[in-house]
Amino acid sequence: VSFYHLGTAAFGSLIIAIVKTVRAILTYIQKKASKSKLRVAVVILSVLKCLLWCVEKCLKFINKQAYIQTAIFGYSFCKASRIGFFLILRNALRISAVSVVSQIV
Repeated sequence: VSFYHLGTAAFGSLIIAIVKTVRAILTYIQKKASKSKLRVAVVILSVLKCLLWCVEKCLKFINKQAYIQTAIFGYSFCKASRIGFFLILRNALRISAVSVVSQIV
């Protein structure tokens, strides 16, 4: 059962690290572009950074679900990610209802 746990944690962290590295590179390029007064490039890079931020947040959420599935069932990362994602997708209305009720209380 614990065979996939370490690899799952490492692979999930690697994916997040790659996205963060790309975001850091875009930030560096954006600073260079803003110094050279390239407005269009700065705007495009800002949009790309925002998009990568959204991707990173989604990946963190999917990683969390994958870690849970791996801890419970011992699945590999890819299988656990897929199962966790579709579990959330199937229960989206329940999750949103619980979220709304928990904010009220």
